[in-house]
Amino acid sequence: MIKDEESFSKFKNLNGWTLDSLKNSLKKKNTLAYGFFVEEKLVGFIISYFVILNKILDLDILLLIVQNKYRRLGIGKSLITHLVNQCETKYHLNIFIEFSKTNYIAKMFYTDYGFENVSYRKEYYTLTNGLREDAEIYKLTVR
Repeated sequence: MIKDEESFSKFKNLNGWTLDSLKNSLKKKNTLAYGFFVEEKLVGFIISYFVILNKILDLDILLLIVQNKYRRLGIGKSLITHLVNQCETKYHLNIFIEFSKTNYIAKMFYTDYGFENVSYRKEYYTLTNGLREDAEIYKLTVR
């Protein structure tokens, strides 16, 4: 799925995602990952992990992908909603996601869900042509 994802193919080495890096992410005990299946076929997934810093619980979404032909059907929103519901807590929780500044579809998707832009990382991504691109960081606060 990652190799076929247009937004990843412009990044050098698929932005660091390999089969091994996915497997290693899934093995960590602070990881939450969910898949969305249609007729027993994986068509989308989300991988995230918890980070605790100064007694504040944060959740970083590492990867959210839905196959092209299944987009705009609410699958991505469903995956995030399921993730949020699994993290219901009496404590304040911040969920973070980062993506390329030029990924306008992601920007619209996360903004529509309620995420807000909080920061950016200058020249964070390396493109296949050697140029660099900024990353935008968005946050959703769950109470």
